[in-house]
Amino acid sequence: MKSASLTGSFSGDSQYFVIAASELGITDGFNFNVSAAVGPGDSQSSQIDFIPEDGTNAHYSMQSKAIIKLQLADWEDSAVAHAGKIFSTALLVTRSDTGAPVVSGGTVKCRLALRGVTVSVFQRGFIKVPWYKGGPKTAAVCTWRLPTRFIGAVLTAKMSVTFGSSTVSRVFTTRVRK
Repeated sequence: MKSASLTGSFSGDSQYFVIAASELGITDGFNFNVSAAVGPGDSQSSQIDFIPEDGTNAHYSMQSKAIIKLQLADWEDSAVAHAGKIFSTALLVTRSDTGAPVVSGGTVKCRLALRGVTVSVFQRGFIKVPWYKGGPKTAAVCTWRLPTRFIGAVLTAKMSVTFGSSTVSRVFTTRVRK
């Protein structure tokens, strides 16, 4: 990852690094560990120290949390819902602070109902969508296998993407064909 904001400096015997939290997708804090070595080379270090010493991570909570709002940039579905076949929905979501698309780190929720019956989700998450209009894109995706007994029923699917404390949702409706 190339960073636009990463800087480093020395002061006395301390090394400092600064990077924008938005570049790391941080909304409330992060885990970290530190290691230091003294010696002529990686394999010849004479002194090594780790923090925390038990090999776990320390946690830093942000003092002022970034407020990130999600924006629904675009949506797509697999066009025609056929009984017994796969039906998919996709959302392209962007961050208000950077304008970057959300392609990981969020939560994707999916719900689909046919005549009041909930259909189990077959697949959900951030996936590269080959059928997206304008060419393949990584988007939040929900996929269901539609039961064969619901030909003619109105399908209602709700899809939500949550990142930090912000959520964006979209409802899809269509009729199931043979």
